[in-house]
Amino acid sequence: MTEFKFTREVTYIFKYEEEEYRDYMYKDNIEGRRYRTNLEHPMPADLIPLYIESTNEKEGLIEPVLKGETDSGYEKVLLYLLPDINRYVHVLKEPNGLGWSIDYL
Repeated sequence: MTEFKFTREVTYIFKYEEEEYRDYMYKDNIEGRRYRTNLEHPMPADLIPLYIESTNEKEGLIEPVLKGETDSGYEKVLLYLLPDINRYVHVLKEPNGLGWSIDYL
């Protein structure tokens, strides 16, 4: 049986106004799937599987491109493009640094 291992693939740095949020992508050695976490040094149980394949690129930093935004009155709804995989990310951004909620589309 093969040992199930994770290695960091890319760190996305989402920026909006004066704030930033980092989301860390890992890949597994069996499926080649990406996993995400907002923890810089996660345990395997902290990784959330995504329906996105690994690019097998070396670890790097990427700043997603803000493509659209709207204001719901309380939170901002932001749409970012991940340029390395040409996929979009839907972000709910709460005011004053209270939180970021990210959905990979």
